[in-house]
Amino acid sequence: MNFQNLEYFLVVADEGNVTRAAEKLHLSQQALSVQMKRLEEELGSELFLRRPAFRLTYAGECFREEARKMLNLKHQSETMLEDIRGDMRGRLRIGVSYSRGRAILPIVLPEFIKAYPLVDLSIVEDNPSAFETMLLQGELDVILNFLPFESPKIRELPLFKERIFTVIPKALLRRLYGDLSDSVAEEFRETGDLRLLSELPFILLRKGEHIRAAADRKFSADEVVPEIRIETSNTQTAIALASQGMGAAVVHEIFLQTISSLSAEQRDSLYIIPIKGMEPDTIGIGFPAEGYIPKATRDFITLCERRLREFTYKG
Repeated sequence: MNFQNLEYFLVVADEGNVTRAAEKLHLSQQALSVQMKRLEEELGSELFLRRPAFRLTYAGECFREEARKMLNLKHQSETMLEDIRGDMRGRLRIGVSYSRGRAILPIVLPEFIKAYPLVDLSIVEDNPSAFETMLLQGELDVILNFLPFESPKIRELPLFKERIFTVIPKALLRRLYGDLSDSVAEEFRETGDLRLLSELPFILLRKGEHIRAAADRKFSADEVVPEIRIETSNTQTAIALASQGMGAAVVHEIFLQTISSLSAEQRDSLYIIPIKGMEPDTIGIGFPAEGYIPKATRDFITLCERRLREFTYKG
């Protein structure tokens, strides 16, 4: 058995089809089938059922997990030796949601790339609910997400507390309160009572998003049934629509960097107010609790801690 055959096996197992796997590996279907047959003969177990439909046997399912562990151990060993040689090569695979990646990564990656220009960087912007599994299976090196993580096999490091803000078009509040709109905004800043904004239309993230659940709890606690004019899955979109007077947006603090890209006139047309009574979320970085952590990964973790721990909106 060799590592290449393990890699081939995992591609076939993940694709569930020899033809697609062969195309992905740039091999002929016959050559790949021969390699898989040899692997089965060497292991003395049938890994695949080929008829009536191609799928893994029970032995194949078990071996897939072991193959991942072996390849991950191989990668850790190679990385350790690279660190000893000091050639600054390697790879870093980061799991982060699309919207949070746009906000966080520009703060840390330029400095990291300057220190590690030869490291192969990969950013996986997938469903955050899949990140823990991908990390534990060796498909990611670090993940950036809300704390706490579920698995005790993931070591977590808090990076910063992220407050929740409202972005309110001044024109909408003025329509309700006239010349008193500034004082109402100030009262909301002091109290966080959403009843003061109950007549405003809102732009909220869709159900299932972390911040939507927090917003719904706050509306319920303040006994407000909001008029939801627009739902979106993108926080930057919510802020952009609020800047056009479409409604009041509820957003995490880090996304307020988007405000800096607006014109001065658009920025002046908004109230940007943290919501009292909504607990800040903790954003952290996760990495495997066991096994060798490459120097480049360790330095990326340290960089995130240093650059993000003091993050706060300064608008």
